[in-house]
Amino acid sequence: MAITNPLLKTALENLVDVNGKFDKDIQEGGAYYRYPDANLYQPNGITCKNCAFYNAEEHTCTIVDGYIYDYGMCRFWNIPDSKITAVVIAPTEYIAMPQQTTGVNIMETMMPMMMMFMMMAMVMPMMSGIA
Repeated sequence: MAITNPLLKTALENLVDVNGKFDKDIQEGGAYYRYPDANLYQPNGITCKNCAFYNAEEHTCTIVDGYIYDYGMCRFWNIPDSKITAVVIAPTEYIAMPQQTTGVNIMETMMPMMMMFMMMAMVMPMMSGIA
């Protein structure tokens, strides 16, 4: 299975090694886990069963605590493009994923910088309580 973003996967796993797994909570610091009945992105392949963090045999996640359903999802999903079939614009509107054929992949170019900012935003509130 190709991983959509190996840098994000490694960064989140390292964060979990230090701080423990994320709760499923839908609040700051939580994984914003969605149970299958609330996952509007199932038709698009955005589900835990397609995620690089998911262990299907044990119904667990490398970074989110608790029992994980195959068709749930959270904000940390890391799914290969080949498993995603479309992008949801609204619950009733879908567009096909564009297929890149030439040129620079902007996501590969910008993702390391975006990930650094995301990790800083997640770690800074935790560090403020340390001092």
